[in-house]
Amino acid sequence: MPRRKQDSGRELVPLVYTVQEVLASLNLSRNSVLKLLKNGELSSQKFGRKWLVPREAVQTFLHRHAEGQDE
Repeated sequence: MPRRKQDSGRELVPLVYTVQEVLASLNLSRNSVLKLLKNGELSSQKFGRKWLVPREAVQTFLHRHAEGQDE
């Protein structure tokens, strides 16, 4: 994943997150995040052995669970 870089004093927000970044952001265990990815509850794309999670997928997941719409 590309590192966040400073541009004109503003921090760039990544388009995708790694599993490590998702688990840190959501305060979940690695196994919990991997389960969400494998079950399709958290949209992602697997490249080789690495899972990449789009920023929008994390936002959608949070909104869905905040509204109590577990699927």
